[in-house]
Amino acid sequence: MPFSLLWRRALLALHFSTRRRPSIASLVLSVSLAGALSALAGCGGHGGAGAGAVMPAPGAPPGARSLMSVSSAYTTAIMVDTPSVYFRLDETSGTTVYDFTQHGHTGTINGTKTFGVAGALTSDSDTAMGFNGTSTNIQGTVTTLGSEYSLEAWIKSSSSAEQHFIDIEPQQFMLSGGQLIFGTAGDYLSSPKYTYADGRYHHVVATYDGATKKIYVDSALVVSKADASSALTATTLHVGHFYGGGYLFSGSLDEVAVYYHALTATQVTAHYNAAKSGAPTPAPSSTAVPNHVMTADYVATNGGTTKAASTLAPWLNWASTSWQENPDVKAAGIKAMFYTDPNRQQPGDPMYTSDETTFAHTCGGSRIKSTYITSQYLMSPASSSMRTQWKNYVAEESDGATWDAIFEDDTNDVLYTTATPCDYSAPSWLSSSQGQDSSLSPTPIIYNGLQIDDQMALNSSSNVLGGMYEGCYSDSTTYPKIWDDPYWLNMENTELAMAKAGKLFICLGRDTTSASSAVDARLYVYASFLLTWAQTSSILWESYGTSSAFNVLPEVKLVAMNPLVAAPTDVSSLKTSGGVYAREYANCYIYGTAVGACATVVNPDRYNSHSYPYGTKYKHTLTLSGSSVIDGGTVTATGAAPPTTLSALKGVVVFL
Repeated sequence: MPFSLLWRRALLALHFSTRRRPSIASLVLSVSLAGALSALAGCGGHGGAGAGAVMPAPGAPPGARSLMSVSSAYTTAIMVDTPSVYFRLDETSGTTVYDFTQHGHTGTINGTKTFGVAGALTSDSDTAMGFNGTSTNIQGTVTTLGSEYSLEAWIKSSSSAEQHFIDIEPQQFMLSGGQLIFGTAGDYLSSPKYTYADGRYHHVVATYDGATKKIYVDSALVVSKADASSALTATTLHVGHFYGGGYLFSGSLDEVAVYYHALTATQVTAHYNAAKSGAPTPAPSSTAVPNHVMTADYVATNGGTTKAASTLAPWLNWASTSWQENPDVKAAGIKAMFYTDPNRQQPGDPMYTSDETTFAHTCGGSRIKSTYITSQYLMSPASSSMRTQWKNYVAEESDGATWDAIFEDDTNDVLYTTATPCDYSAPSWLSSSQGQDSSLSPTPIIYNGLQIDDQMALNSSSNVLGGMYEGCYSDSTTYPKIWDDPYWLNMENTELAMAKAGKLFICLGRDTTSASSAVDARLYVYASFLLTWAQTSSILWESYGTSSAFNVLPEVKLVAMNPLVAAPTDVSSLKTSGGVYAREYANCYIYGTAVGACATVVNPDRYNSHSYPYGTKYKHTLTLSGSSVIDGGTVTATGAAPPTTLSALKGVVVFL
C-alpha cells in the first residue's frame, strides 16, 4: 500500500532503528583464477542430456548448479569483477543455492519457492527463482566485506509493500512503494523514482566505496550521497527478506552477487549490457583513455612462475598472444599459453607415434606429407589415438604447470599437403577437430588455420575462445598480397562473423623484415581492422626474420572509440561513392592521448586512385590510396619497441 514519502520514511526510520548489529571477526577472501577460468571455459548449456547437460559439482546437493555447467557473456562479465558470492538462482530442486564463484558460500532456501521461472537475461536461457512474499527466503554466508562492497541483483516485482532482496546486517537493499532504498536506520539512500515495482526485471546495484553510497538501476546511476559510516561486519547474507525477519520479497530474483569492492560505473554498465546482448563489453567511453600493453615473448604459468622457453615448441616460444582487452580473455586470466600442433608431426616430435591410425592416408593407404615442411606427416583428427597422444603431450610438457589456454596450430588444414585424405570432407574433419578441442576441456583452445572462414564450425565448441587466420591480409614487404576487393571483403566479413559469435579473431600477418619496414602493408592491414573494429579482434604479426619473434604493429597505435556509424552487418555497406571503404569514429587516441574525431579509409584496389573523402574533415586519418603510401593523416610508423617482459600479475596482454 502506498504511503506518502514523508510518512513512509518516518515509519521506516522507527522500524529500522530497532535492528541489531552483530560484530563478526574479519575473514580473508582468496580469489581463484581457476574459478574465473572455469567460468569461461565451462561446458555451457542448460538442462537436458548430452553436450549441454548441467553437471552438478562433486558432492553438490541434488539440483545444485556446477560452475562448469554455465558459461555465458553475463557470467564472464560478473566473474571478471571477482564477486565474493554469486547466486545464479537457477536451481531445479532441493534446498541449496550454489555459489558460482566456487568460494563455497552456498545458501539455504527456506519456505515455498518456485524453480525455473523466467530469468532476467536475454543473452542467456538461464532461469530465476520465484519468491512468494510470505515464506521464501535464502540465507547464506559471505566474507566480511568491510568498508567497500557492492550488492547486485535482477529483481522483478509488482508489490508496493516493503520487501528486502539483499541484506547484510546492518545494511539493507529493498523495494518499498516501488522505490529502491539502500542503507540502515537513519542513513538511507532512496531512488528518486517510485516505478521499479512494475512487473519487469530491473538490474539494481548498490555500492559503497568507503566514502559514497550509490544506487544504479539498469546501468544508470540514479542517486548517490556521501557517507562515512556504512561498513559491513556481519557474515550472514539474507536474500529475499529482512535480516531480522519478515519483509519478504514477492516476485522473481535472479543473478544475485555480492562483491568486496565497489563496482565502477563502467563495470555496472558492462554487466547490464552483457545481460541484454550477450556481446562483449562495449568500448570505453569517450573520456576513457585505453591502457594498452604490447608484448614480445612472455612465458609464465598462471601462478606467475616463469617457464623455460624449451617447454614450448622451439620455433614458437610465445605464451601470450596480443589481443584487445576483451571480457572473455580477462575472465580467463590468460597469461600463459601452450603451443601444440596435433595436425602435423614428424619423426622426433613428441606426438609422433608408430600407431598407423594416427596418420591421414590416401585411398591407397599411403601416408600424406606436408609440402611446406616435407618431413611432416598429416595427422587425422578422427583418430582417438591421436587425441590421446595430444592430451598426454600437453600433460607431460606442462610439467605440473596449469596453462591458461592451448594454442592449436593448423587445426584441420589439408592445405600444402601431397594428397587429400581418402576420408576427407570438410564437415567430417571439422566435427573430428571439435572432438579434439573438446577433449582438452575445460582448458580454452585458440585455433590457427590458413582458411579460418572455412573453420567457423569450430566455434561451437564451448572451450574454443577464437581463431587466428594465418597470412590473412598481407604477405610481402611492400604491398598487401590480398588487395583484390572480393577476397578483402570476405576476410573483413569473416571478422564480423567471429565477433557476432562472441569469438576472438586474430589476424596473423607476415613480415620478413622483422617489423623494420613494410610500412605500407602494415598500416594497410591495421586500417582494415579499424574499419570493422570490434573488441574481439586484434592483429598479430609474425616476424620470420628473427626466431620466435611476434610483434604488435604498427608501433604507433591509433585507437578508434565510439564509432558514429552502426556496426556493419556487411563490409560492403561501408563503401563510399568515391570507391573507398570508410568509417568515421567519434573519438580516437594516439599513444593514449585523445585526438578527437578521426576516420579510417581503405582502398583495396591498389592500382586505381580514388577520391579521398575525408582529407579535410579530420585531423587524424589512417588511409591507403593508389599512390602506395599512407597519406592524409599524421600517423607515423615509428615508436618504442615492445617490452620483452610483462608482470605475471597482469591478466591479459592488451592491444588497442
